[in-house]
Amino acid sequence: MDVLKNCRVYKLSSFKNPTEQFIKLEKNEINITNNPVSLSLILDKIKYLHLIEHEFKLSNFKCSLAQSCIKNLQADGKGNEKCILVIDIISAWKKYLLNKEYIASDVKGSSYSETDGETTSHENSQIPEPDSTENNEVGVYYLNSSDILNMEGILKFFSKLNENPIETLEKYCHFPKTVNFKQQLSGIIVDNISYFAHDNHMNIQQNTAHYSTLLNMFKTLRKTFGCWVISVSYGMEFYDGVELSTSSIYRSGSHTRVPINYTSGMDTILLRDTESTGRFCNI
Repeated sequence: MDVLKNCRVYKLSSFKNPTEQFIKLEKNEINITNNPVSLSLILDKIKYLHLIEHEFKLSNFKCSLAQSCIKNLQADGKGNEKCILVIDIISAWKKYLLNKEYIASDVKGSSYSETDGETTSHENSQIPEPDSTENNEVGVYYLNSSDILNMEGILKFFSKLNENPIETLEKYCHFPKTVNFKQQLSGIIVDNISYFAHDNHMNIQQNTAHYSTLLNMFKTLRKTFGCWVISVSYGMEFYDGVELSTSSIYRSGSHTRVPINYTSGMDTILLRDTESTGRFCNI
């Protein structure tokens, strides 16, 4: 008994690390018009990528980026062991994901709400069983809710995801066609974090601090799951208003008003040029 009294209990996670996943920008799939000196490094080992967009709709470039990331997760033939999470703040991804058959049309977890601390189950919602046949499909979970339209709401969601991933995905997200909760959460797409900059409850200092917290949360999620992260924001014309929307998006200075303490933490920043092309840029 004296021996047991002096023993310490450690979490299994202290000795087990997740397989790290990276974004790989394939030249033949992503149309990038400029070529930095360290292009090979930038293309291969991206943990955090930020994309600057200029429209509320899904561009061909953004869709190609998402498809390429999913395809790369399938490259080792173990796509069915991985999943990604799409957080759709702009309410534009659902139709695309349904058309691509990444998510099931009639299967959703409980509605996500922080108002009363409870979840409301959807009637007739059943979790589809994993396919018994071998497949290489990456699971795609989808979240769209008014409760993640502010920084506090999305940080609470990420905290829940980090602590209880299976329960959180099951309760709050649209499911893939087939669900396997043993899959590794390999990637997260958040579109669009510019909405947080207009939170009326935050001043400039609070806004900057919250984006820094968001970046740290992404790093925590990567440490837990090994996942990459793609975040999206709007260019300056989104902030300048309609009357200035025709002004050049390539003016000197920053291309977005997301705080620099956030964008400087990204491995790579892409600026979409045309409907189907983009380029590397500095903030």
